[in-house]
Amino acid sequence: MQGESISTVASTEERNVEVNTLDDFHDRVMPTLDMTWSNQTSPERPTTAIKLCKISSEACTSSQPLVITHTLLINIDFCWELFVHGHKVDARNAEVLSSIPFTLTSFSSFRQLIDVIQSSTVCTGNPDPHFVGMIESRKGKLLSPNGEIKAQLDSGFPVANEKQTHSKTVRTINCELLVNGEKCINCSKYRCTLRSLHSRHSSANQDASRYTNNRYLNTPQKTEKIKSLRSRCKLIESEVKRLKAKIQQSSDSKGVSVDEPLHQELCDIMVEKSDSILKAYPEGSFKKLFWDQQLRAATVMNAAQMRWHPTMIRWCLNLKYLSSAAYHSLRSSGFIRLPSERTLRDYSHVFKAKCGFQSEVDKMLLEEASKDGLLEWKKFIVILVDEMKLRESLVYDKHHHNVIGFVHLSDVENQLSETNISDHSVATHLLCLMVRGVFTGLHFPYAHFATAEVTGSSLFFMVWEAIERLERLGFKVIAVTGDGASTNRKLFNIHSISKDDVCHRVRNRYTTEERYIHFFSDVPHLIKTTRNCWSHSFGHGWTRKLWVSINNDCLLFINLFTDQWPTY
Repeated sequence: MQGESISTVASTEERNVEVNTLDDFHDRVMPTLDMTWSNQTSPERPTTAIKLCKISSEACTSSQPLVITHTLLINIDFCWELFVHGHKVDARNAEVLSSIPFTLTSFSSFRQLIDVIQSSTVCTGNPDPHFVGMIESRKGKLLSPNGEIKAQLDSGFPVANEKQTHSKTVRTINCELLVNGEKCINCSKYRCTLRSLHSRHSSANQDASRYTNNRYLNTPQKTEKIKSLRSRCKLIESEVKRLKAKIQQSSDSKGVSVDEPLHQELCDIMVEKSDSILKAYPEGSFKKLFWDQQLRAATVMNAAQMRWHPTMIRWCLNLKYLSSAAYHSLRSSGFIRLPSERTLRDYSHVFKAKCGFQSEVDKMLLEEASKDGLLEWKKFIVILVDEMKLRESLVYDKHHHNVIGFVHLSDVENQLSETNISDHSVATHLLCLMVRGVFTGLHFPYAHFATAEVTGSSLFFMVWEAIERLERLGFKVIAVTGDGASTNRKLFNIHSISKDDVCHRVRNRYTTEERYIHFFSDVPHLIKTTRNCWSHSFGHGWTRKLWVSINNDCLLFINLFTDQWPTY
C-alpha cells in the first residue's frame, strides 16, 4: 500500500465483512485512515452521510494554507461520490476508477477506493500561460457553435507537473480529474484544439494587412482596415492634387499652344523630313509604320477619311485592354493621333462574343492556323483547361436586351442537375478552353463558360464537345492538360476503368486513326505548387508546416529560406 495510506491492516476476513448500517461502516473505516484524511461527518446519529476530506500533503505556510484536494461522500445507500478540487468526478469516465463498484458493500471495496485515490494524481489539464490567457479573454470558458461548454478555466486550486506549479489550468468538460500519469487522455486530445484556437486568437490580435480578404477578419480588424484605407485614400488624393497642380503649373509656364498656323507648319516639316526619317528605320518595323500612320493622320483633311493599318489597330486594342482610361487620356491629349474608341469597337466586336462554342470562332481559328500553312504535321494541338476568378456582377446588354453575368454552360446546360447550381446563380469563375499548337506557335482562346461550381462531370462534356468540333475542323487533338485542381483530376479519373486505376490516356473516338488523347497536369502549375509549398512552410507566423511521411515516420521539412531548424 503506497505511503502507508491505511495505517491499520485488517485481516482478510474483516475486509470481506458486509456492512448493514452507515454508523457501523463509519466506526469501522475511520481508524484505518491516515493523518491526511479529515472526518467532516456530522456527529448526530443515525448517520445519514459520511464526508471525508483529504488535505494536501505539501507543507503549508502562512501564504499557502491547508488545501482540501479530495472530498469523498458516502450516502446512506452506500453509493459514493468523489470531488477533486471542487469538481465532481464521473466514475464512469475516469479510467482509474473503473474497477471500483458504484456501491461500497464491503470494507474491501472502500479500502480499494482509498488506495486508488492515494496512488492517483490530479490531472494537470493544460496550464500553458498562452492557453490560460486565451480562455481568460473568453470569460473563462470555450463554447461550441451550439452554445455547449467544451472547456473551462480551473483557477480554484493549484496543479503541479514535473516542471512547476500552476495556479490556473484549462480543463476540457470531460476531464477525468484523477489519472495515473500527468494528464488525462481527454485533456491531451483537446490540446490540439487549443493550439488551433490559440493560432486563430493570435492572428486575430495582429494587425491585418490591407490585402487580407474581409471574410478572414473580425470586426475590430475590419474597422482598423477601413480606417487605414481611408487614411491611405486621403494621402493618395492629396498626392494626386499636388501632381495635377504641378503639371498645370509647368504647362502654364513652359507650355506652348499649337494654333492652326503652327500646326500646319509642323505638318509641313513632317512631310519634308519624312523620307529621311523613314530611311532611318528598317523596312517592316513598327517604328516606321507608326511614323507613317501619324503623318497620314496629321495631314488628312477629315478624320473620317483616315484608314488605319491592321497592325496599328491591334496595338491600340492592346493599349485599350490594358487601360481604357489611359487610352482615352492619351488620345484626347492631342499629342498623338489614335483611332477612336468607336473604331476599335468595330474591330473588337466583329461578331457577338458569348459563352460556349461558336461557328464564327471556328472560322477565326482556321484563319489563324492557316497563316503559316496548315500542313499535316502542323495540325497536332493540345487543349488547355483553365479557370479564372471573376468579380461577381450583372450587366445589362442594351443591344440584345439580356442580362450578362449568370452561370452559362452553353450546350451542356442539360447537366445543370448534376452540378447542383440554379439557373439564376451569378457566375464567379470563367472557364476557358485554350488551343495550343504542338509544333507551331498557335495559341487561341477557343471557348469560355461562365461557371460557379463546375464539376468534373460537366467539364467532361465540355472537353469532349471541343474535341469533336476541332477534329471536324481538321485538327488532331493529342492531349488535354490543366492545373492540379480537383475538378481537372476528376475529369481525368472519369476515364478510369476502376477507382484504383490511373488513367493517363484514352482513345480518340472522333477519328478513324489509331490515335490517343493523353491527360497530364500542367508542368508550370506543378512547379509553382511545389515552390509555394516549400516557401510557405513555417511562413505566415508558422501557421503552415510541411510534413512528409517516410517509412511511417513523420519528418518535418525546414523552411528553404532559413539555415537552421525551427525551434519550439
